[in-house]
Formats: sequence, C-alpha cells, structure tokens
Amino acid sequence: AGLVACFALSAVCHEAFLFLITGWLTGEWLRFFLLQGVLQLVEQQVVRRVPLNPPPVVRQALVFVVLTATTQWLFFPPLVRCGIQDQIMAPYLSALGVGVPHRGMLGNGSFPL
Repeated sequence: AGLVACFALSAVCHEAFLFLITGWLTGEWLRFFLLQGVLQLVEQQVVRRVPLNPPPVVRQALVFVVLTATTQWLFFPPLVRCGIQDQIMAPYLSALGVGVPHRGMLGNGSFPL
C-alpha cells in the first residue's frame, strides 16, 4: 500500500507541475507514474513467484526497455506538444550560434518559469 501511495502522490505532483508548465491537464503524467507503481508491484510478484532468476543485467535491461517505452508513450508527448524541449535547449543552442524554431504554445519563445 505504501508503494502505491508514494507513486500516487508522485503522479499528482507531477501532473500539477505539468499543468503549471503547459496550462493543460492531460492526465498523461498521472497515468505514467501510476503505471510505474503498478509495474513495480507486478515486478515484485513475478520475482516472488517465478523460480527463474535471471542475472541482474537481464533484469536491468528489461526495466530499461519498459521504462523507455512508457516514457515515450506517456511522459514526453505533453512536453513535445507544448514545445518545451525547444525552450529548454534554446539557451544552449544560442550559445553555440544555432537558432531554435519555436513550435510550441508558450508564445514568444521565453521559458515561462
């Protein structure tokens, strides 16, 4: 119960942070963090019940694949839709003399925070 509560609190906080950045409540970050909690519970049950004990590198690779897939599915899309990646990269690219075209909803190209 504690694990799920921690992930649920994290989900709500991250969704609120996303709302502060974008002005949108998409539920994607909420689902992302809730899903991570559920996947942790599933992992714990599988480790307890399946007699097969793969080496750590195999388990780590599986976690990496699942985390990458869920991140691409639920975590990054709202950021990409609002163009935040351009806002984050703009100062660094500007220092290199490279411009960043603005694609998002944040207006004049300034980071809102």
